[in-house]
Amino acid sequence: MSRAKRRCPARTVACSAEIPKEPQAVFFLAKAVQGVCHLYALIHCAFSLGLAATGADLVTAFGVAAARSNGMGVGLGETAAGFGGLNDAAT
Repeated sequence: MSRAKRRCPARTVACSAEIPKEPQAVFFLAKAVQGVCHLYALIHCAFSLGLAATGADLVTAFGVAAARSNGMGVGLGETAAGFGGLNDAAT
């Protein structure tokens, strides 16, 4: 990469900064973050559907999956007070 000189807006002294011609690193980082977000959503949906298959309603299944993923501590629905209301297959 070549170094391009540009004028700093706040000063009259010229400063040197690297201006990348092709910001491939930024695109790579954006795709990596997007991939992690998609993986998180996929795992959350899989856990929610798995818990719903054990007999929990969808609100409870979503809340338990969110509590598991994010470390919230409490769930939604039947598990708002604690996880004791879940059946043995769900735990």
